[in-house]
Amino acid sequence: MAWFDVHMTFDPSGLTAYVNGEYVDATRASVSIFDHGFLYGDGVFEGMRVFEGGLFRAELHMERLARSTRTIGLAMPRDLLGITVRWCAAAS
Repeated sequence: MAWFDVHMTFDPSGLTAYVNGEYVDATRASVSIFDHGFLYGDGVFEGMRVFEGGLFRAELHMERLARSTRTIGLAMPRDLLGITVRWCAAAS
């Protein structure tokens, strides 16, 4: 097997991702190699669990996201992010 012949260990089938202002099937989600976060590694990650269509401890997750984005000087459009997170949770 060549070094570039890597197989995903996670199956994103049936999941929805929000990429560049658009909801897409997670199997088609991608990020440009020229994306600032990709090139320079600045970004924030927060894993959120969904149980029975609802986010588990959503406010705590949003507070952590806000704190983390402030720490690295990244703008966080809280209203848009909240809507997007709720939509993705409902669609998953």
